Amino acid sequence: CPQASQLKYYTAMNAARDLISVAETLKNEQADAQVFAISSSYGTYILYNAVRMRPELFTGIILNDFIPSYQVPPADMTSVWIELCQEDANCRARFPSVESAHNLMKDLSSPSFNQCTRHL
Repeated sequence: CPQASQLKYYTAMNAARDLISVAETLKNEQADAQVFAISSSYGTYILYNAVRMRPELFTGIILNDFIPSYQVPPADMTSVWIELCQEDANCRARFPSVESAHNLMKDLSSPSFNQCTRHL
C-alpha cells in the first residue's frame, strides 16, 4: 500500500497506464493474445481511459458501472454479465459455470481481495 508521500502518483490516468502495461505485456508474451477486461465502480473510469488511450490492445471490454460495489451486492451488479457470459461460447469456456463467474466477480469486488483494498 502507498505511503503518504506516494499518494500523488495514485491517479486514474496512472492506473490506466498500469492497465495498458499489463495488456502490452500479455500481447508481447503471446502475439495473438486476446485481452478482455471487465470493470466495476471506479475501475470503469480507469478501464475507459485505458481503452481510450490504446484501443488496439483490448479485444473486448465490459464497463459495468460507476456504482460503488459496497452499495450494491455483487450478485446484483454482475447478474447480467453472468447471464451473457453463459450465452457466449468463449466466455463460457473461461467460466464454465455461473458459480465460477459469480465467484470471480465476488472476489474482485471484495474489500479483502488484496492488501490495499482492505483499507478502502
